[in-house]
Amino acid sequence: MFEKRATLRTMLGKPNPWRVADLGMGIFSNRIGGRGGEDCWAHSGFWGTTVIHCPASDVTVALTVDRADNFDVPRSGSSPRSYGS
Repeated sequence: MFEKRATLRTMLGKPNPWRVADLGMGIFSNRIGGRGGEDCWAHSGFWGTTVIHCPASDVTVALTVDRADNFDVPRSGSSPRSYGS
């Protein structure tokens, strides 16, 4: 990713994307603080991890959730997805 600049451009999403093609591949742009805020970069993992980096203020935050009860239980009235059909 660091040897070829094109790889990093592919990974990074565009700020406030409106098209799927602008989402990037894993590193997403988030505006923190509304209109007068700052564009930050984030990645969230499936197992309850999130990292956010704000370059202008040089702040990085890492979060983890170590317990989530019933996160994979379908909600009342919803049906499970059927894959491959």
